[in-house]
Amino acid sequence: MTTPEPRLTSLAHGGGCGCKLAPAVLRDILKGMPLAGPFADLMVGTETSDDAAVWRLNDSQALVATTDFFMPVVDDPFDFGRIAATNALSDVYAMGATPIFALALVGMPVSVLSTDTIGRILQGGASVCAAAGIPVAGGHSIDSVEPIYGLLALGLVHPDQVLTNRGARVGDVLILTKALEAGRSAGRACRYRRHRFRPAGPCAGDGAGRGIAGRALGGLSGPARWCRSPCQGRRAHRRIDAELGQLWRGSAVA
Repeated sequence: MTTPEPRLTSLAHGGGCGCKLAPAVLRDILKGMPLAGPFADLMVGTETSDDAAVWRLNDSQALVATTDFFMPVVDDPFDFGRIAATNALSDVYAMGATPIFALALVGMPVSVLSTDTIGRILQGGASVCAAAGIPVAGGHSIDSVEPIYGLLALGLVHPDQVLTNRGARVGDVLILTKALEAGRSAGRACRYRRHRFRPAGPCAGDGAGRGIAGRALGGLSGPARWCRSPCQGRRAHRRIDAELGQLWRGSAVA
């Protein structure tokens, strides 16, 4: 008698972007690391915690590069692959770019999951890339304790049309491409993360992992406009959280 495979989510200590290191922990880890610059053609690096790095190729093209991977948020292998791939490609779109190809990042407990299950995860990711009109041109795989899947994604954008998570101003319209609190439900995560969104505006960002309040604060945190002190930053974050809480309660009533 064959022992049934465990649920994907039971093999992960944290699902989706909930696996991310806390911002304070990450800052402490990276405090001794040198900055990415100065390089004249590096348009977006590590300094602004953006969704991707951007390198100017010439006067009409810039290369956008990002990598994103996580552990299962759902138990269906195909859906896990689709959600993870969509999450990775959304970082390219958030920079205003068009993806050109992707590489798969795969870590799987091969003694626990069958090759069929692992294959379904990769097929789910490949289906999202195919829908975006790009190939999965290769990748890297390891035998790991927990299931991990994602993509390294590359895209192209005109240097004058790069979108970053900076530049938001008081009075700008905030457009959400999914419902608030969607990340708390696996069903909602499936519905929203299987769809790609192309932003159009002065400032854009993928809210996964940091929350809408964190993203909104980041959009206002250009040194010339905001955050003259950590105290001001904390006050702004609390205000954004409170206002979004009111918005969420109002939408629930409606």
